[in-house]
Amino acid sequence: MAGVDVRFEAGRGAPSLSELLQALDEWAEGRGEKLLVIVDEAQELVKLKGRQMLPVLGYAYDHLRNLSLVLTGSKAGLLLRFLRLEDPASPLYGRYAERIEIKPFAREQALEYLREGFRQAGASIEERLLEAAVDALGGVVGWLAYFGLNALRDPATALETTVERAAEIAAGEFCNFVKYMGTRRYVSVAKLAAAAGGARWSDVKRLLQAEEGRPISDSEVTKLLRNLVDYGFLEKRGELYAVPDPVLRRSLRDIQCLI
Repeated sequence: MAGVDVRFEAGRGAPSLSELLQALDEWAEGRGEKLLVIVDEAQELVKLKGRQMLPVLGYAYDHLRNLSLVLTGSKAGLLLRFLRLEDPASPLYGRYAERIEIKPFAREQALEYLREGFRQAGASIEERLLEAAVDALGGVVGWLAYFGLNALRDPATALETTVERAAEIAAGEFCNFVKYMGTRRYVSVAKLAAAAGGARWSDVKRLLQAEEGRPISDSEVTKLLRNLVDYGFLEKRGELYAVPDPVLRRSLRDIQCLI
């Protein structure tokens, strides 16, 4: 597929997704090959209101034998909720799906990831800089990879550059989420979890009721926490909801999201 450029018209004359997948299937069949169709950040499909995506994916799974679908996403909970693989009413119910989940690295894994990356690049980076990077960035692969790229260019400024840019990205993604959801309650909940090193369900309810001066239903508290977990901003650890990304955790101290 190297060098192949596929383009199609936008607007009223544009092909439907099913027509596009059908054409790709026929292209692969004519060459006796299998084609991988990769949808990156597939959980964003949930925002396409009014578009029936799951029936198209179900049709492709059942009938397009020369295609294999790979859906990737940084928000595993939201992606699985969108696909509804366990819902009998979903077009994808009962279909086999191989799941590969990449969690943030443990500290030693993160250090080894950086060491091996620099070894393969033929670069020598001081161990203390690698340790400082892992302390600041945690085991989030994206941040570590970005640090590695910056360190190959300029080791002296790599960590500062990475932390600054990562903070901008993390804050931007979170505020986009808050704007999409339409309530600043998410800011309050995330700030509480970040400041306290984790918050219980009861802590969240107590905070919201104190801020708003009125009762908040149990179902609303549960929905807020579930959405934050599904979007990857919080992680449930026993009874605590915590912010797993140290970059976002620091950004939440001063974050101001406009909606």
